[in-house]
Amino acid sequence: MSADRIDIAIVGMAGLYPDAPDIDVFWSNILNCHDAVREADESWLGGADILDPGADGDMSRIYTRRGGFLGDLSRFDPRRFGTMPVSVEGGQPDQFLALKVCQDALVDAGYAPDCADHTRTGVILGHAVHAHRANSNGMQQVWFHAQMRSILNDLFPEAGAQRIAEAVALMQDKLPTIAVEAVPGLVPNIMTGRICNRLGLMGPNYIIDAACSSTLIAVNIAANELRAGRADLMLAGGVNTTTSPLVYNVFCSIGALSRQGIIRPFGAEAAGTVLGEGAGALVLKRLEDALRDEDRIYGVVKAVGQSSDGKSTGLMAPRLEGEVLAMRRAYELSRIDPASIGLVEAHGTGIPLGDRTEVNALREVFGARIGGIPQVPIGSVKSMIGHCIPAAGSAALIKSALALTHRIVPPTLCGEVDPGLGLEQTPFYVATEARPWVNSAPTPRRAAINAFGFGGINAHLVLEESPLGRDLDATACYLRPGVDTAFVEQVFAFAAPERDGLIAAISAVSDADAGLDPAGFATLARETWQRARAVGSGERMTLVAADPQDLAKKVKAALKQLGKPGLRTLQTRNGIYYEAAPMGGKVAFLFPGEMAQYPGLMADALMAFPPVRDWVDFIASLSDGQRALRLQDAVFPPSTCVDDAAKARLNAALHQVDYGSEIVFAADQAVFWILRRLGIRPEGMLGHSTGENAAIVASGRLRLDRAAVGEMIGRMNAAFNSVNESGAVPQGVLLTVAGLDRATFLSVFERHEGLHFTMDNCPNQAIMFGPESAVDAAQSDLVAAGAVCTRLPICWGYHTDFVAPMAERFRSLFAGVQTGPSDVTLYSCATAAPFPEGAEEMLDTAILQYVSRVRFTEAIERMYADGYRVFVECGPNAMLTAFVRDILGERRFLCESADNRRRGMVSHLRHLVARLVAAGIDLDYPDLLDPAETNEGLRRRTRRAEDARAPLLPSNLPFLKFDSDEKSRLRSLLGCDAPATASAAQPKVAGMPETEAAMRGHIEVMDVFLKGQERIGRISLGAPALAGAARRDRHAQGPIGVLDIAPFFDVPFELDAVMMRGQPGLDAMARHLAEPERSEAARMSQRTARWTEWALGRLAAKHAARGWLARRGLRAENADIAVLKTEAGAPVLSVAGQQQMPSVSISHVEGCAVAAVADLPWRVGIDFDRPDRVREPTGFLGAVLCEAEGVARALPANAETAIRIWTAKEAAAKAVGQGMQGRPEAFVLEMLDPVTGRARVVHAGHGIKIQTVAIMGGFCSLGFVAAG
Repeated sequence: MSADRIDIAIVGMAGLYPDAPDIDVFWSNILNCHDAVREADESWLGGADILDPGADGDMSRIYTRRGGFLGDLSRFDPRRFGTMPVSVEGGQPDQFLALKVCQDALVDAGYAPDCADHTRTGVILGHAVHAHRANSNGMQQVWFHAQMRSILNDLFPEAGAQRIAEAVALMQDKLPTIAVEAVPGLVPNIMTGRICNRLGLMGPNYIIDAACSSTLIAVNIAANELRAGRADLMLAGGVNTTTSPLVYNVFCSIGALSRQGIIRPFGAEAAGTVLGEGAGALVLKRLEDALRDEDRIYGVVKAVGQSSDGKSTGLMAPRLEGEVLAMRRAYELSRIDPASIGLVEAHGTGIPLGDRTEVNALREVFGARIGGIPQVPIGSVKSMIGHCIPAAGSAALIKSALALTHRIVPPTLCGEVDPGLGLEQTPFYVATEARPWVNSAPTPRRAAINAFGFGGINAHLVLEESPLGRDLDATACYLRPGVDTAFVEQVFAFAAPERDGLIAAISAVSDADAGLDPAGFATLARETWQRARAVGSGERMTLVAADPQDLAKKVKAALKQLGKPGLRTLQTRNGIYYEAAPMGGKVAFLFPGEMAQYPGLMADALMAFPPVRDWVDFIASLSDGQRALRLQDAVFPPSTCVDDAAKARLNAALHQVDYGSEIVFAADQAVFWILRRLGIRPEGMLGHSTGENAAIVASGRLRLDRAAVGEMIGRMNAAFNSVNESGAVPQGVLLTVAGLDRATFLSVFERHEGLHFTMDNCPNQAIMFGPESAVDAAQSDLVAAGAVCTRLPICWGYHTDFVAPMAERFRSLFAGVQTGPSDVTLYSCATAAPFPEGAEEMLDTAILQYVSRVRFTEAIERMYADGYRVFVECGPNAMLTAFVRDILGERRFLCESADNRRRGMVSHLRHLVARLVAAGIDLDYPDLLDPAETNEGLRRRTRRAEDARAPLLPSNLPFLKFDSDEKSRLRSLLGCDAPATASAAQPKVAGMPETEAAMRGHIEVMDVFLKGQERIGRISLGAPALAGAARRDRHAQGPIGVLDIAPFFDVPFELDAVMMRGQPGLDAMARHLAEPERSEAARMSQRTARWTEWALGRLAAKHAARGWLARRGLRAENADIAVLKTEAGAPVLSVAGQQQMPSVSISHVEGCAVAAVADLPWRVGIDFDRPDRVREPTGFLGAVLCEAEGVARALPANAETAIRIWTAKEAAAKAVGQGMQGRPEAFVLEMLDPVTGRARVVHAGHGIKIQTVAIMGGFCSLGFVAAG
């Protein structure tokens, strides 16, 4: 192999970026879309008066101080590296952080300096020599003060040389001392020399400056050292840990920085870049050597293409031809087809011209979009940390290597994609959410990284996943932010023979230290499991808690419940489970079939558990290149850059027979693996419809390994397509009928000819098939009888004798397949009985399900009669769980799904385990769900605690500041100590009384107006004007819009109701909070949806309350009004000195809040929501309606109906002062007129009047009752 074809492995990595002390936290921040851009501290400017938001092209001014700053993470312990502290004070900060990062990278690779021979190890780092503390100090110490001495001599010759020298010395004394030991820190290339000196490296060392391309060029040079045999191990990366205001001067002068202080590559709001700080290092080794030495491999560098822009229109402007050339050279060197790239980490600076040029260059190399669906995600980590210039490539490369390692497509921060970029004509889409990186191609996963530097230096790196297999996927790093530095949700288990003992066991935990760290919290959970397992039989309770504070709340709630004498069972939505006695009976797994699929299916589980994603990889690979749409694109559709037609096409594909049955089969097998890893062992299995195939494979009755399963699926698909194309199977309509008792359904069904009763799912749901005309006629009668009918997106008559031709073909495929016994009892929905033991009879029964009605109700009844009491749904969604609960009703049993679309599967698995343990199922502590216990192969040894205690590196530019004594001394030395002469007072011009009065009135009015604005030019809340340089994340993040919605409602009392939209910041919000509210606000992060909803809700309530007060002649500011809560959580208003306040209700959702107040005795409840938040209206309605609500079931089963009903029930629950408490069925919708919006909800025998109106893309419901 020629030297340029030698692959280079990345065997170690380390990095330091804004809000990320190491690459574990860096990766977690990326997955959680954490924006680390913020305002620089006041000390960053020193005392320089250079910030001017209106500056335009003035080199002496800057218009922003937002950036991705390291801040408190910029720490270095000189003792750890044998470095003199005095050398740090006067040296370049980059040098010391580069030393730290390089050592961490070697440790991560397993080649710590004191544990390996580094004779043939070198280091090459990208670094730019910008103005920083060290060289600015050196400049001031010498050149600046030499000039100052000369200027003072010219201005104050009478002071004399001696006094001037003293004055200059006094100034110099204010600067950091440059000791002899610090002089090396002023020399840029000493950076890598220091690293070699301290770490014992004896290979080549130097820095390079290729602007934004520096890191990728450094990696290429280091790789060539390895390829040439001049080194065996190389460190390469980029360093830029200090960004001074002087750097901002340059970028502001050319208008490159965003005036809004945000960086959104490819976004419609993109208007410039934001600078960032960081450092990253990668340990490189020849792939052959890495495999020989069994090194951990993050990725493989296939090639780096380089180019220059050549002659172009401008030295700083990007050039399409140069970028294209770098990319093409990379693919020529690597002999890789660009079409095999599955992720592009773009240069993406947020500068519109640069982003547009990059997209055009990518289109030139990768070609146009084929098939209308983008398949390649594109993003830029700069959106989260800013542009780290020479270190930008290190962040991009580490991000891409981690994406390959974890097999996750990482998100980028981007709102609306800029339509002017033309991305819709390319193979790319902007990835705005984390999603599994499913790979169906025969080639490995590959990523490409762009870096295009100022001055026209371009680089394109091609990176490939490790060839070592998939056993080193880092589950732990996905599950929670910060990995082992953040709390992970834990399950606590308690057991005792009797109630008093259980209360004592739980009370003991309430005494646990609230200051527990994450490790201690997990240890406490494990200890409770050990104690609970030691108890034989008795009462059991489990708690799912996110952190010590959450645990304390749930312990308190649990003890309160246990104080109720008649309590026998308890299950709360937030994770408290209790059983007074073990459930007993046998455990069964239920495997769902087709129609359990949904967009984003089990995405968090695919990202958390490698074997789960492996199943999807495997299934997707079976049809790769054989269909117009890839399976993974239908299941995990692109988040951007697709039009409505493409979205509809993807959704239709997901519900096709072949796509749907395949992805559900893979999901069923994956969940089966999870449940077994959790220690849950079934004694029986039942598959619903095509889920029977999954159950048969899981049971082991068919002796098929994974490869044989794949071959069988391929043959079955071929048989299906053959029969389908032959026209032998007639097509029709499948109709779901819900909310109708079985006798009525059958009476209607039997009146219509040509219909087939295909699925008996539960007493409240049946599915039938027939010609469209027959189905239409039956549907009319069924709806008239009170049913809710939904047409399924499948036109095949599954589970009828129409599909006999396909069933016969399938039966022939099983000829010769080896069968055998199983240690579980396998049940059939075709016979509602166990499968026969004989091989032929078993296969006949397996085929029977295709042509027979799905008798799920009968099968569950048979299993219950056979002693099964615990049913676990082993697959995606939770349809079967709902069916079983309907079938078994009030009988004693437990049925729980493994998946929960609202909660997410990974979190819900903890609740599943908690429910099972509470029911008496003996399970060990769930290691699979604890990041601290999984994937030791990729866990890094971190020094976060030690680093946090290390001294803070001084990095701000030195700025001369003098106290009063020093100022006096300087004036004295220069002969300027005479008292200042007061300027003569100007005579007062007599004014005209009439104009003076008018002007005074105008000024007073304008003063009141301006003090009520958050920002000049924006009408907002009654708050003082905000400084232009104020921290954005603490101030208003968007205009606060207010809409009076009271006129929308016709009620028999005075109503004040408003809607507010926007993103209030903390400082702006603080002016509107009453004292009791401020402590609660301080505990919340202003970057969360919870903060926005909490703040907007209070603003809306205060605004409405001020209207109520104003009508009574009372004037109050927002801060005079406190929004408090009752024990039940209902809001109440409080104003000092005001005895009687109106009733109040608040609702909030995704950046919008509504509030209503009404004079007593009226009590009001208000709720607002949007239909686009309902993905499956039928399932949603099934969950919130009860049998008595026939009027609701007669309405269209769409998202609008679902939201109208939901908001009506929520408004009613709030009006009675208690909320729904997870029991929507307790609030019965008695009447709803979709035309007038009037409704009536009955609760506990009392009626609540409701009005529902459509407003701002959603529905707002107002409920009202007269109190007592």
